[in-house]
Amino acid sequence: MGKILRQKFIEVEITADEFQLAEQEASDNSMRGNYQKSLHRGDNCLVGNIGEIAMSKVIPSVKYVNKVTHDYEHVDGYAIEVKSIKSNYRPNESYFLLLPSHKLSPMSDDAIIIVVQVLSNFSKAFICGAIKKSTFLKRATLKNKGEVQKPGFKYHNDCYELSFKYLTGLMRG
Repeated sequence: MGKILRQKFIEVEITADEFQLAEQEASDNSMRGNYQKSLHRGDNCLVGNIGEIAMSKVIPSVKYVNKVTHDYEHVDGYAIEVKSIKSNYRPNESYFLLLPSHKLSPMSDDAIIIVVQVLSNFSKAFICGAIKKSTFLKRATLKNKGEVQKPGFKYHNDCYELSFKYLTGLMRG
């Protein structure tokens, strides 16, 4: 992961123009079809778009390589997968990322997963950190479809669960 590693929970302001751009892309019906296997059945495309905008502001050396699949690549050549989650609160080490198992298979083994947490009011996003796919698979716990985590929460897909404490910080630029 080279020179981009440094800081966790980097706060990124989301401007009104950036929000409008993300909202416009999320409402594009041709894009929604790509999210049918997501945990939220495509309803969180706005969160994903905001996360990608935040990531590109912090790491401008990342380029878009496929607008339809939202694939990114760092100028040094490694693939980047942005995973965004929505929350009412600032992130901390005790939070978890849930990643459906089918989302990992298309990623190359040396891909880097960047986790972004977006505030529910979309005013800010936090770049929580990054982890290589291979490290993610070693550290994450597989939760099976139908498994109950706590009363009121049941896994609807096979998902990997990883604590934010395992994420590595990023350096701006």
